[in-house]
Amino acid sequence: MTGRAVYGKDIEITPKVNLSEMKSYGKLLWADWPAELGIKPPCPLAGDAFISVSEAEVNADFKPPCHSLKRSAKLPPGKVYLASYVVPVRNSSWTVYENIPIGNGTDFLKTGGIQGGKVTNLTAVCSCGSEGLIEALKASIQAAGFEEVPLWRTPRENDCFKPLMAGLYRKGSRYLYVEVAEVKGRGLLRIFMAMGKEETLKPYVEVFSAG
Repeated sequence: MTGRAVYGKDIEITPKVNLSEMKSYGKLLWADWPAELGIKPPCPLAGDAFISVSEAEVNADFKPPCHSLKRSAKLPPGKVYLASYVVPVRNSSWTVYENIPIGNGTDFLKTGGIQGGKVTNLTAVCSCGSEGLIEALKASIQAAGFEEVPLWRTPRENDCFKPLMAGLYRKGSRYLYVEVAEVKGRGLLRIFMAMGKEETLKPYVEVFSAG
């Protein structure tokens, strides 16, 4: 199948900033932490991975392709690892919008954190099926030393996404949430990952989950 599908960055975090005091209460660190752990999904068409570190509440925005699912919330301070990828599951063409970071961190008191957006037109021949990708992802998580634990939520299908897999894993004091969902009508899978302490992790998942 061919066509033109569009997908952009769907996770945004903005820490609190006090301009009168010239103080930022948080920062984002651009880090490919899923690759470092050996759990990055295969065949990503686009995606972002970063670490949010904040001393105060942060503003969070979820911007999926369906406007009806957009969410905004204030989330608790702490350290959270976040990643969102899209993987093609059919032969098609896509327009991908990506932010280009300058350096590996953004302190939000400077304008140089993000250089701007990059638009790329891509045509891909699909080599990843959803079932094979999910099995490979689960195997890599287990190989990284994470143990599956009971999940407190079940993502629900909606106009934009069809959840295919969701799991909660633990390694020491860290919890890892992994979710795979079909992006309806675009020939893509969305893989969302979040890692951190349990009490900090869960509110972030509630905002950025596909369902």
